[in-house]
Amino acid sequence: MEKEPIDVAIIGGGPAGLNASLVLGRARKKVAVIDAGRPRNAVTREVHGFLTRDGISPSEFRRIAMEEISATEREELRRNQVPLLDSPIRRIDSSEGIVRQVVLEDGTIVPCTGIFFKPNLVIGSDLPQTIGCEITEWGGVVVDEFGKTNIPGVYSAGDAASQMHQTIAAASRGALVAAVITGNLNAEAWGKKA
Repeated sequence: MEKEPIDVAIIGGGPAGLNASLVLGRARKKVAVIDAGRPRNAVTREVHGFLTRDGISPSEFRRIAMEEISATEREELRRNQVPLLDSPIRRIDSSEGIVRQVVLEDGTIVPCTGIFFKPNLVIGSDLPQTIGCEITEWGGVVVDEFGKTNIPGVYSAGDAASQMHQTIAAASRGALVAAVITGNLNAEAWGKKA
């Protein structure tokens, strides 16, 4: 039996990715979060400038975020089909410039028509370049004010698309991009162009 495709595959479970998953899940979009568990700021001692969490370690911030998602949003996320997948990505399949599925190392196949991703500061993936995204001089993804790349259906936020490298900024951009994706998916479903 073929799995029903999800609306958005979020690659990276950092602040931008997790916040985007909540916003998209609440908008009743089918979302999968794919994260290898190697956050960019793993060696950083503290997160600063994030209201209610200033001075917290990145690992504690992530633990609390996952705990809150699990505890307070679990039922809503399950109802809206938002799984968290922790296997590394083996490959992303596409045809004619459109993402079709993400294949994980454990063999899991995530059918999708768009992805939201966040590479590390030192890009460990050539995904953005491979799918044709424009890249900045510093190695980030070129996006407009809504997180759209030059590839239709591909968005980026957080450290992948900014040199700000602040947790609160990444979470904010993740929420903004998720709202834009939601609007575009709704317009598409309703037969209108966003």
